[in-house]
Amino acid sequence: MAAPIYAIGDIHGCPNPLRRLLDTIAADAAGLGVSKPQVVFLGDYIDRGPDSKGVLDLLVASEIGERFDAIFLLGNHDLMPIEAAKKRLTANDLHIWLAINGGAETLESYGIDLRRQGQDQAVRQFVEVLPAAHRRFLGDLHLSWSAPGLFFSHAGADPEKALDAQPPEALLYGDRAMFEFDHDWLAPKLREKFGARLVHGHWSTKVVDVWPHRISVDTGCGWRGSENLSAVSIDGDDVRVLTAEGGAR
Repeated sequence: MAAPIYAIGDIHGCPNPLRRLLDTIAADAAGLGVSKPQVVFLGDYIDRGPDSKGVLDLLVASEIGERFDAIFLLGNHDLMPIEAAKKRLTANDLHIWLAINGGAETLESYGIDLRRQGQDQAVRQFVEVLPAAHRRFLGDLHLSWSAPGLFFSHAGADPEKALDAQPPEALLYGDRAMFEFDHDWLAPKLREKFGARLVHGHWSTKVVDVWPHRISVDTGCGWRGSENLSAVSIDGDDVRVLTAEGGAR
């Protein structure tokens, strides 16, 4: 058996299930004789959950590089601190991020209380206190990554475009047209067109969604207190699901 590639879904500010899932992956790989497994993180490390700072502290730690061959992808939520640092967010952008998409919880994890100041001042303070290691991590994230027969991105891809011609918006926010291929007779057609199987997060489902043309790994971690964080192990067409609770199937 070849060494599998692991992929972790959206973490959304939940370091505790992430630690458990990483231990599960390491144990699973060790059982296969793999000492340093390759792990693709599918993005959305921050927002919604209680401790986005704790997630980034964990991901920038040297232990990750020592234990795993890690590839980190950019999620749409992870783009917000980058854009804030570059002063590219409008008042409406700030409102959506902080009031709707869970950005307030991110700022709170860095010790910033929105109740005591306006959005603009709070975000300026956030940019000032954001550690350099966190800033570098967010700035170095990849839009996509490929392996033989596999294409990894945060939100999937536009089925009308080749994988090497995908616009950033499709990789970060997805394209609902790809769901039109979620049928047994259509799924192989998109996989054949792409020459690869999509592996993505972003589109939350209760369990990992596995199709011949795509694998969706976001199982709602960080949403309304959920710690339901999942990963997949991919070895050719063999896909196994691993959970933060130590399960594998």
